[in-house]
Amino acid sequence: MSEFDLPRLEFILRMIHISEEIISRHNGIDSALEDIEGQNALLMCVLQVGETLNRIQNKEWRNFLPVKESYGLRNLIAHQYDSVDLSIISEILEFDFPDLKSKITKLLK
Repeated sequence: MSEFDLPRLEFILRMIHISEEIISRHNGIDSALEDIEGQNALLMCVLQVGETLNRIQNKEWRNFLPVKESYGLRNLIAHQYDSVDLSIISEILEFDFPDLKSKITKLLK
């Protein structure tokens, strides 16, 4: 394991926590994504998660975590910003982020 992997996992958890706070402040995912500031903040969190997951060096962890999918989404957000489907982002925030949070929490124990 790389000495950098643990701080990266902790950073991803922080990005998930921040996204949860943004969603809470807007009283839901849809409301947050309808607000331009909320939308930009959530997309940045998703982008950062994808970027950071791609930097995980431990091969077992890379296989356990959705590295490829997250990095692909990161690229879409970064390079084709105007074609991001917010309904997909909504599903990721609702279903995939909690699952990722659970997986990372297991790895950190």
